[in-house]
Amino acid sequence: MCGRIRTARRNGLATEAAGTTDPVQVAADSVRLVAREMMTDPMWHWWLKRTDLMVERMRVGFRPYGMRDNCRAIEAGGFHIAGDDRETAWSFLIWHLAGSITDIVDGHRPAETEQLMAETAMQITGVDIETAKAVSRAPLPEHPPLEIDFSFISEDCGTSRSASRQQASVND
Repeated sequence: MCGRIRTARRNGLATEAAGTTDPVQVAADSVRLVAREMMTDPMWHWWLKRTDLMVERMRVGFRPYGMRDNCRAIEAGGFHIAGDDRETAWSFLIWHLAGSITDIVDGHRPAETEQLMAETAMQITGVDIETAKAVSRAPLPEHPPLEIDFSFISEDCGTSRSASRQQASVND
């Protein structure tokens, strides 16, 4: 099973286990959990150097989970998509996530920018500013590490797992 699907499934299980039922909170948590993986795993660093390929893989690989969460948030009145164009909103979210995380990993923005990135992602989906702030700053649900060994590409990315985890550590 690929890393994107494992990440999406793990995120869903984490929010379910935490009892999170607010679909906007679920979406914000998923954005932040994906961001954490992208900031800390060498596999994602490899993809971040190939943004066009990564975005296409994310758009397809995360789509069943992301669109499910987006539709739930729309139906609950939490997301307000311009023109109800869900496909364009999904594309904007993926590009926003990829660009924001690339800036963090490349050192153009500090790791703490993760919460601002999640807040902005929620605003892209029409969440009001105060709610976007609140859900982006809420503690993340407990989540196990992914059981994927990416050490074989660590040298190719010029980073080690422990160094990149330290770089990306932020307060919940």
